[in-house]
Amino acid sequence: YVQQCNEFLCPRSQKCIPKTWICDGSIDCGIDDDSDEAADCKQEHCDLNSGRYFQCADSQDCLPITSKCDAHKDCLDGSDERGCACTCSKQFSCETICQCLDMSTVCDGIADCIDKTDEKNCTCTSNEYTCLGGGCINRTQLCNGMANCPKGDDETHPDCTIKTTTPISSTIVTTPEPILVPTVGELLPTSVRIIHFIQ
Repeated sequence: YVQQCNEFLCPRSQKCIPKTWICDGSIDCGIDDDSDEAADCKQEHCDLNSGRYFQCADSQDCLPITSKCDAHKDCLDGSDERGCACTCSKQFSCETICQCLDMSTVCDGIADCIDKTDEKNCTCTSNEYTCLGGGCINRTQLCNGMANCPKGDDETHPDCTIKTTTPISSTIVTTPEPILVPTVGELLPTSVRIIHFIQ
């Protein structure tokens, strides 16, 4: 026997509950039946007057009020995270949503804010290198053998050439043809490979 239900019929318990109880934060279908509070909870009827729901601006999806200003984009347009009072003490506050970030994540080439404002208007100082993917690194990290930029361009930069810091007394180079050995301080073309240094 399946009872007739003009509201919401719980699939496991066969309990009939009002549609307004769907997605209200309380399991109403009974033990072992949480179908009225499913993970992708969206109500057909949105009771905005109850103060328990709000509607997304673009899709008109009805979501529990607990989804508003929770730093998680539930509406496709992000309207559930707009206009939120946000206090980020000694942290970066994203512009259009209430989301606080550690200052070290700002201008690092990786968008951490849903609205990507942590990577907006980033300018590097003269002591910093601007990464192609966005963000800044200290110039001392340029050509250090480790990719510090998101796209690794700090290691493929044209400035990344062989640099000698100590004088070389003699150099043994293995090559099929004779080459001109540069004097100390000169840079070798990237096509020339030094096999061994004797100091």
